Amino acid sequence: MHKLTQWAAVMATALASTSQAQVLIEEKTTEPVKVLSELDQRRAEVYQWYLQRREYNPNEFTEVIYGADDRRDVYQVTDQALLDFAQAACVVVNRSELVNNGNGTYTLNTRVWTSQGGTLCADEPFRGQRQIGFCSGFLLGTDLIGTAGHCVRASDIPNVAFVFGFDQRGPNLDPFLTVPADNVYFASQLVTWQLSSGFDHSLVRIDRPVQGWRPMPIRRSGEVSLNDPLVMIGHPVVLPKKIDAGGVCKDPRPGQPWFSANVDAYGGNSGSMVVNLNTGLIEGILVRGNPDFTSSGGCVRSNVCPDSGCPTWEELSKIAPFIPHVPPLGLLVSPGGAQTHVGVVGGPFDNIPFMYTLSNPTDSSLNYRVTISGSAPFLINGATDPVLGSIGGGGSANVHVTLAGSASGFPAGIYSATIIFEDLTAGRSEERMHILEVGQTAFEVTPDTGLTTGGPVGGPFNATQAYTITSTRPTPVLVQVAPTQNWIAVDGSAAPLSFTLNGLGDARTVTVGMSSAANGLLNGLYNGSVLISNMTGGQGDTTRTVQLDVGRYTFPSTDTPLPITDHTTINSFITVPEAVCITDVDVEINITHTYRGDLIVELTSPMGTTVRLHNRTGGSADDIVGTYDDSSFPPDGPGMLADFNGQMAAGVWRLMVSDNASADQGTLNAWALKIAGGTNCPPVAFDDYVEVAPNVPSMLTLDGASSQSSYDFVIMSLPSHGTLADPAGGTIVSVPYTVLSGGAAVRYQPGPGFVGDDAFTFAVYDGQWSNTATLDIQVGQTTVVYDFPMDTNPGWTLTGMWAFGVPLGQGSNNRDPTSGYTGQNVLGYNLAGDYTNNMPPTPATTTALDLTGVAGTRLRFARWLAIESARWDHASVEVSNNGVSWTRIWDWETMTSVSPTSWTIVEYDIAHIADNQPTVYIRWVMGPTDSSVTYPGWNIDDVQILGILPPGQSCVADMSSSSDPFDPGYGVPDGQVDAADFFYFLDQFVLGNIAVADLTGSSDPFDPNYGVPDGQVDAADFFYFLDRFVDGCP
Repeated sequence: MHKLTQWAAVMATALASTSQAQVLIEEKTTEPVKVLSELDQRRAEVYQWYLQRREYNPNEFTEVIYGADDRRDVYQVTDQALLDFAQAACVVVNRSELVNNGNGTYTLNTRVWTSQGGTLCADEPFRGQRQIGFCSGFLLGTDLIGTAGHCVRASDIPNVAFVFGFDQRGPNLDPFLTVPADNVYFASQLVTWQLSSGFDHSLVRIDRPVQGWRPMPIRRSGEVSLNDPLVMIGHPVVLPKKIDAGGVCKDPRPGQPWFSANVDAYGGNSGSMVVNLNTGLIEGILVRGNPDFTSSGGCVRSNVCPDSGCPTWEELSKIAPFIPHVPPLGLLVSPGGAQTHVGVVGGPFDNIPFMYTLSNPTDSSLNYRVTISGSAPFLINGATDPVLGSIGGGGSANVHVTLAGSASGFPAGIYSATIIFEDLTAGRSEERMHILEVGQTAFEVTPDTGLTTGGPVGGPFNATQAYTITSTRPTPVLVQVAPTQNWIAVDGSAAPLSFTLNGLGDARTVTVGMSSAANGLLNGLYNGSVLISNMTGGQGDTTRTVQLDVGRYTFPSTDTPLPITDHTTINSFITVPEAVCITDVDVEINITHTYRGDLIVELTSPMGTTVRLHNRTGGSADDIVGTYDDSSFPPDGPGMLADFNGQMAAGVWRLMVSDNASADQGTLNAWALKIAGGTNCPPVAFDDYVEVAPNVPSMLTLDGASSQSSYDFVIMSLPSHGTLADPAGGTIVSVPYTVLSGGAAVRYQPGPGFVGDDAFTFAVYDGQWSNTATLDIQVGQTTVVYDFPMDTNPGWTLTGMWAFGVPLGQGSNNRDPTSGYTGQNVLGYNLAGDYTNNMPPTPATTTALDLTGVAGTRLRFARWLAIESARWDHASVEVSNNGVSWTRIWDWETMTSVSPTSWTIVEYDIAHIADNQPTVYIRWVMGPTDSSVTYPGWNIDDVQILGILPPGQSCVADMSSSSDPFDPGYGVPDGQVDAADFFYFLDQFVLGNIAVADLTGSSDPFDPNYGVPDGQVDAADFFYFLDRFVDGCP
């Protein structure tokens, strides 16, 4: 059953005002609604609020683990600072989940986590742990607990409790299920609350002061910064407390109520505190995220995406609204987190000296004491004695950590010390751990991918994968790279390879491929690996897999994973280098996507044949994972994989995935081609595109492939605006023409003064004919003709609420930006909010742009457009070459609303309207709009008009700066016409050098062939050069 279908009834109640929820229910609910308990309904309601990130950006991606899974149970964490932070975290529960035993204890009514909209996969982290509650919270004062606004509202106060210490005690040790009363507190008052305009917070006063658990301080000034290290502490899926110290701030959104980070968050993490490790202060509350799980292989598991986002991250409500309501706690120590100091035996060591800042946020002075203990020889303020002092209200003091001289005598090992900061006035303390690594070794290996390849029985197997191994410590490390199978080679040998990396940053690249033993393998699939080991005994050991498919070529994708978002199309490409004649193709696909009935998947070969693998079948089932072949897992069609048989495999293959409905999204994780080949199919010629300079000859390479050892390129048609010459022959004057000596290049000479598009066609012949390919030529380089960076007002005609200036980041949904794509200014429709209802088409129009002589004109600009579905509201871009008649070059046509969180660069071809026109106008149109629901509308920046400018007058006779063949300036123009040019031309004329001396087909200035090369060197060329020599340079 679809996981959202199970909660459709709850969604309909909790999100009745949300159009997305209605879409999910109306379009995709096909199964009976599951009857949920009161607690499950509460959990489902909270989870759907957590997913309201989709309201903020309908194009978001559905991932939850960013890179490696950084969540750890409390018992797995040794950093005392993180353990101190974790003291403040609690789980938010219903009172009905607690039993008062009447003896100062409570029993927790938990359940075992084995399903999440389906049975959990056996390897899902934390499977089988206990669950309780529906959200996370954190202690801010003696009797104040913070959480998300969608977790606790005014109506929830009588029913909500908070439980501290719900922690896993070991790998197989559940939390205590009977807990003391000091672990359990009941909500008594809602202090402040908001759940709108991006804010999502709730501050609750509890029934009595908390005993035995430490509150956490909050940021009281400034804001989080980009890439600040973060730790999130809470209860994902309301499991025992998890500490995730692997996140960073990805988008601080200054001045806005929330920011983004790549923390590993789930529903149930809603309300979790997020602490800045640079300051030790709470920055925000985890409030919004994406669906957390996906179905795979008949079970449910966590989604994973890279740390760089998919395409963005989790959302956290900033802590600032709590400031007026939460009294300062006392002594603050920054930075937070453990510190590591690394060096060789005898030193030196990095990260020394190290400074802590102690600050007093209260109005009264406080007394403090700093002490140190442990095996590492650290000093505080130069000694091991306690440091005592006082700090006045609002003041601060610094404490310096250094190493004693004895550190140089420590043998290789890892040593630690704990520094304890005590607030003697408030009676609270914080700890920071310092770790001294002496003579330790470690390395990292990139990339993470294995090697997957294949080929015919007997070989050859040409694919390789290079790995870079880099030392991450200053102590030299001995590395061994060892194949586990004799058919695997490292740097060409099947024997283990050993080498030493000499200190931090030293690196070596090794190449993994197939050994000669692979040529003797029988038809079949072979698996092995390469072991990369730290032979010095430190960190870094890892493995890279190797798979060889004998009898079939395997070509995996290298540009995946790619996000699949609503109403979008993505393309992934595989370039096949092998000239294999296809006898059979299988296609491995790995797509995770809820509701796979949304998807169309098509494969297109280099020859242009397209087969539809998946055609919106499967309904509400999740994911497409398997290997397509025409027998056991055939494509939906139209088309069969056999349609590729007989074609040449070499070239670029394209996999297209389109999502054709709302709500459900996913990932193209990977795909691969598995091709069986023969030798008797036609060759292939590949289309190509080049840019060349005006007036001068250029060598153009022809691209094709054949399964035969030799083949010829044949010119099938000539260019319209220039000439072709064979380097081994002369000017090509008729077609078909076979390039001599098996050549794969021709010389192209554009016509004098010509700029624009030209083309010719060619084919490959090896006993059979290939297709006919086109080589498109752009004569002249595309350049920026007009540039409007919006640093200053461009002075365009603005109507309605169009304006130039700094956007204020206001409006609905994800709001306007707060600056331009570059710089501060934009041209936008209502810089302070949304467009209006019932508005007519309202343009912002450029001044007249003179594009006389410009060819290949294109429009490029940065776009931030938030708009309702094209069913209701409209936006467009139009171009005119007279200011009266307009051509629409882009129109908002998507049938879902969009509200971006970042800028997009777009580019449109306007050559058919603007080329060589003296008065070109461009306008951006907002509207018309309907009578309800508005969005922030247009914001544009960095507008550019691109095109090919006409060439300057050429100086044909300027050929050389020297007449000496041994001079570096021989054959290099110098901007003037003199004797050196004459004698250089005379040399080339005598040699019959067509590339230089073939200048004209006639010496008569009134002949149409005057100045047009004819493929031969004769008297006409000599007299034409004399004319140009007498003319000199313009």
